[in-house]
Amino acid sequence: DPEPLGQAEASLLADERYFRRRGLPTLIEDYSATEDVLTRAWPWLGILFAIQVTRSLATSWKPGLAAVASVAAVLAIWIGGNRRAGRSLFSAPARVGWWSAAVFVVVPSLMRINSAVGVYPALRHVAFNVCVCAFVVGVIGWGLAQTLAWALLKILSDLWDQLVIVFRQTAAIFLFCFLIFFTQEFWQFVTFSSYRRIELLLQLLGAIAILTVLVGAPRFIASLQKALLEEDERLTRLQRSNLTILFIVRQLLQLALIFVVSAALFATVSVLTISSEMYKTWDLHPETIDTFVYDGETYLLTDSGLYIALLLALVATVNFAVATMSSSEGREIFLEGVEDEVGEVFRRRRRYLAKRKELASRGVSV
Repeated sequence: DPEPLGQAEASLLADERYFRRRGLPTLIEDYSATEDVLTRAWPWLGILFAIQVTRSLATSWKPGLAAVASVAAVLAIWIGGNRRAGRSLFSAPARVGWWSAAVFVVVPSLMRINSAVGVYPALRHVAFNVCVCAFVVGVIGWGLAQTLAWALLKILSDLWDQLVIVFRQTAAIFLFCFLIFFTQEFWQFVTFSSYRRIELLLQLLGAIAILTVLVGAPRFIASLQKALLEEDERLTRLQRSNLTILFIVRQLLQLALIFVVSAALFATVSVLTISSEMYKTWDLHPETIDTFVYDGETYLLTDSGLYIALLLALVATVNFAVATMSSSEGREIFLEGVEDEVGEVFRRRRRYLAKRKELASRGVSV
């Protein structure tokens, strides 16, 4: 028997809320930036537009006249757009087209052109307004805020499982790091190198880890789609990009957790094992960050020990990123549950599309 109409519509709305909470609003059918995103942001964009026009006019007009002129410009564009669409003069727009976004970007920017300083202020203004539009479409349209919130909650709710993954990864590389850790040459390299060189090395390792995730994530999502969806259920490019961003955020948070835990572990090992006598034997004189005494022994945390902990933690992080993104064995070990999570999203979308089709066949507008 068909599902009662009210229950079917409520179920459809629940599915759409599910997609939004997961940071996947593009999986909602008929979802678009012009009708579902910019329409929600247009009052704030209108206020910003008025402020920018006022600022531009105030450089050549009296401030009061500039404010009146800018407000009049916003009202004229608003009323003109409604009249052109056949709506009441002050009704909220049902759709904010790309021409409206172009007006928002171009008009205040052209007003910034000044013969004394050239077009540089106008170009800077264009770049700023384009970034504002991209932020609105990204945060509201692609649900980046919900994506980050969901990924954080997922990491925290599965903290024990995440820590198991961290220690599994640490165990996989610990012997290598342990052998490097107690070599005199390694400590000499870190101690005698300038801070700038060490920081550049840290940045390079971090960039490699992030780039590995950015490059590997689209292929991973494409393989999941091929394995879990039928040919006629394949996602659009926009939907696939949305799901890929969700996975990237999740993986970057996992990399951050691995880095923090590994750095804390190696910093603790450096404090417990490298004494002041060891530094004297190696003829090293690092800067002491903190000391404490326990059971007659003095323990040191030095800048060299801290940098070594950060380096080894980043090595572990890069190893994790490469293992998860480049081999099927690594994905099976370190991405437990991800395929189930994505599969649940796909199953939910399959049911969602079936409900829409059923309601449409019963003459209900969806």
